[in-house]
Parts: sequence; C-alpha cells; structure tokens
Amino acid sequence: MAGLPRRKAQQGSRTMAKNVESPQSPDPTEEKCNRYDLLDWLNKRLEIQFTRVEQICSGSCYCQLMDCLFPGCIDLSTVKFQTQEQTDFLHNYSLLQAAFKKNGVTKVVPVDELIKGKFQSNFVFLKWFKRFFQMNFAEQVYNPVEARKGQGIEPAKPPLGFSPRPASQGRKSASRSLNQSGGLETDTDEEGVGSGVRKHIIYLSTWEETYPWAKPSTLGDKYAYCSLCDINLNIHHSGLLDLKRHSQTKNHRKQSQAASNGSVTPTSVKRKGAHPAL
Repeated sequence: MAGLPRRKAQQGSRTMAKNVESPQSPDPTEEKCNRYDLLDWLNKRLEIQFTRVEQICSGSCYCQLMDCLFPGCIDLSTVKFQTQEQTDFLHNYSLLQAAFKKNGVTKVVPVDELIKGKFQSNFVFLKWFKRFFQMNFAEQVYNPVEARKGQGIEPAKPPLGFSPRPASQGRKSASRSLNQSGGLETDTDEEGVGSGVRKHIIYLSTWEETYPWAKPSTLGDKYAYCSLCDINLNIHHSGLLDLKRHSQTKNHRKQSQAASNGSVTPTSVKRKGAHPAL
C-alpha cells in the first residue's frame, strides 16, 4: 500500500507529448518530404524493410513508434505485428488512439481511411507522424527488434478488390496506385498528393547508392544512364521503379554478371551513342 501513492505520483509526472498540427496550407519553410524519405526513415527507425507506404496501414508501426517515444504507453505484446486482417488493423489503431489519449496527443487518427491501404491517406498520416516523432524524440536508446521480442513486422497487403495498376499503364494520381520504394509517381509533399497536379520525376544522384551503375544522362534529367548496358533510360514517370525494372532485364543481368567477373568495365565513353530505352 505504501507504494501506491508513489505510483500515482509517477503517473502524474508523465511527460505529455508535444502536439504537431497538420498545416492547412503549404508552408514554404517546412521541410519537404517524399515517400522515399519517409520509408527510409521508418525502415531505419524500426529495422524493417518496407517498400511501399501502403504497407504501414496495419497500424503496428505506429504502435511501436509510440512505444519508442513513450515507453510503456502501449503493451507491445498485444500489438498484431503479423496480420493481414482488418479486424487486427482496427485493434492496433485502438491501441494507438489509447496511447494518444494517455499522452495528450490531440491528432485525430483517420482509421477508416488508413485501413483501406490507399496511398494518399497513409502518406499524409506517416508524414505527420514523422514530424510528431521528431518533435518528441529525446535521443533515447531503443532496440526495436528486441522491444517486439524478435518479431518481424509483416507489410500489409492491399485489401481485396484493390490491386496495383501495372506500371505499363502509366500513372494518374498518387491516390490511385500502389507505390514501391522506387515509386510510380512523385510526391514531394502531402499537398501535391491527389491534387490532380501531375509531377514528373527527375534524376537524383542519391539513386546511385541503390544502383551504382546509374549515372546522369546527357539527354537531360528525365533520363538515367546505365553504364553497364550503355543505354539511356526514361525515368520521369516511375523513377527508381524504372531503374529496378531495368536491373531485372536479361541483358542487364548479363552485363552485371560480366562486370562482377571482371570481363566488362562499366561504359563511360560511349554515352553520345547511347539511345534512350523504349
């Protein structure tokens, strides 16, 4: 009984969360953040390998991020980390909402939209959550794999009746297609998603970290140059996904194998004669 008042005092001294509001209009001073940045941040923070924003719709990632920020606010043993059932998604979000309430977070969680697995709503909420996390993170040491007892976090799959549109059909809007880490369309910020404004992808040097054979093309920033195949690739529709598709072609695999065996040196002098991929 003597310990009870002390426990109440500890609960009363809980540090409440710093709230972050979603901007009602574009803020030119706000850090721009696209899906690649968000997924890279999430994967590093939780030691997972998600490739699409839609895969976070189960809510389990948010539960663990809250546990990182406010240890003990969610019992991770009750989180459904490996599920494809929407009833379990709802369970996870109920845990998240309870943790929000416990820590004074005023953000409304759009559960009904998130569990549908559509890109736009999940992108917007993940972007908000990253800002919220950075505002409240105190650089505490946290081992995400150990915290969830070694469990992996299963990427959620699209719900029945909602399948990704083949890349060959082009792109329309971020809210109507599933996106891999390479992306089917651009989204430099949440305001541009689903607005009907078509944004084209341009070559980024950071892609070379994933595909070392990719180089800037002499044809302009809508192309990437493959130094192994001596070919220019049109990347302004799908970005990294175009590079990924090219890396899986028979010719590229052959050239890559030859290069790894030392029989081929990546091309750098033939670029004027290179042709854009069809």
